[in-house]
Amino acid sequence: MSTEGQPGHDATRPVGIDATRIAGSTPGAPRDGDVPGQLGPYRVLKRVGGGGMGHIYLAEQTSLRRQVALKVLPPGFLEGSEAHERFQREVQVLGQLSHPNICPVLEAGRDGDTFYYAMEYLRGLDLAKVLKTQRMEPRRAAEIAVQVLRALQFAHDKGVVHRDLKPHNIMLVRGERSR
Repeated sequence: MSTEGQPGHDATRPVGIDATRIAGSTPGAPRDGDVPGQLGPYRVLKRVGGGGMGHIYLAEQTSLRRQVALKVLPPGFLEGSEAHERFQREVQVLGQLSHPNICPVLEAGRDGDTFYYAMEYLRGLDLAKVLKTQRMEPRRAAEIAVQVLRALQFAHDKGVVHRDLKPHNIMLVRGERSR
């Protein structure tokens, strides 16, 4: 997202980005042939990230015609009934987290041997990209830190530990939405 030329542009702060959300994705380069096409009720559009826990795709939930982020776990990741049960429990807990600074899990599913879960698709930039391209004022850094800490406290109060908190997993999105 370019901020140059926008009214009130400050080179040290992204324009219009005022909400922080913790997401579960790590950026990765899309590769040709890496998009599954259809996965359960989702039409997969393109790969937008990935990491050790699988790939993240931009997908359309066809029944509602809405875009979602689809996290697809690597093949064999949930081998054994214990791993599958743990995945189900974790997704159920994550699905209960409703906080303005936590990216919500909408649904989990399985298509053949492929396990996935759908999250809200966040339009914005991850903190790592922002920090690579611009200097952040201390006041803005503190605002972001407070939002991240509030989200972490909320999750911890529910018994959830993030385990992979890093700038790539913190999304800065436009505007705050009331729910």
